[in-house]
Amino acid sequence: MPKAKSKAPLVAVSDTRMKGSGDDTFSLSLFSSCSALLEKLMSHRHGWLFNEPVDVKKLRLKDYYAVIRHPMDLGTVKCRVHKGRYNSPLQFADDVRLTFRNAMTYNRKDETAYAMAEELLGIFESEWPSIEAQFNDGKTEKEIDSVKKQGFSCKVEVIEEEWETKPSKIARKVSSYNMLIFLVKFYFPFSFFRDL
Repeated sequence: MPKAKSKAPLVAVSDTRMKGSGDDTFSLSLFSSCSALLEKLMSHRHGWLFNEPVDVKKLRLKDYYAVIRHPMDLGTVKCRVHKGRYNSPLQFADDVRLTFRNAMTYNRKDETAYAMAEELLGIFESEWPSIEAQFNDGKTEKEIDSVKKQGFSCKVEVIEEEWETKPSKIARKVSSYNMLIFLVKFYFPFSFFRDL
């Protein structure tokens, strides 16, 4: 008789930060918030449809991969969160949205799967702003300090003004790593790069 396997915890967190690259790591509270939202979506009455990858063979969906270039499901998102594969909550949000947008792209508006995806996407979008705000708190200072540490202080005042007016818009467009490159390229003359 085989031994019963004991359930090991999915994540063992001993630090206040999850693994990631550079300064753009999940804080424990952001990790918890993202995990809680994901669990809410997965345990929703419509969540069962999105908890595993689409079984193309079983459902005989011959054109699925022609229509959907980047398949995604909530189970894969959960696995990536717990393995520390996301460097930013924005990447997490992109994959959750991709899950539901794929269903809405492949299915017609009058189909049940479309309505289920639309409902869950609505729940996600209603709760996501509080997590995004939590992520953006302190992000402005972190990015400006990163630019200052690189010795590029002549345009910091302009960068600070830009961050004060629209930090989340800029943060959504580029990742943390690309943010530094973006800020330097945008605020410094092109001739500066020729001299390097």
